[in-house]
Amino acid sequence: KIAADQTSFQFSEIQNSRIYRFRIRAFYKAENPYTGITRNVYGSYRTQYICQQPKLKFRWNSKNSVQISWNAVENGVNYTVYLSEKRGGTYRKAASVKTTQATLKKLKMETTYYVYVVASYRVKDQTYKTAVSSAASFRLQMK
Repeated sequence: KIAADQTSFQFSEIQNSRIYRFRIRAFYKAENPYTGITRNVYGSYRTQYICQQPKLKFRWNSKNSVQISWNAVENGVNYTVYLSEKRGGTYRKAASVKTTQATLKKLKMETTYYVYVVASYRVKDQTYKTAVSSAASFRLQMK
């Protein structure tokens, strides 16, 4: 529960790959113009599910190929890997998999890549996607 005058809060104990359920509702203070009595008027609850973006691990397979792996997301059904050559640039879908790893091929040497994974997970009969908080990076270099 948060204070009446706050519109947001920070939840710092989020664990990767775990689903969190939040119940949210708004309210406002309404004053009766005839009596001067103020009371809170509440809206209906809305349930929101949140899951942290998976942490990535990288393993070089060959000169222009990288294998990315991550921990499974609770109730995960599939994972989509997005890739860009520029931080904050346009990300393209590089892979869509049902496992917790993907191989990125035909990469250019001496290039820094930015990558993030979006997990789709099920809660009851609904499918949700993890939020994108940041992209991890790796660089292919000649040895």
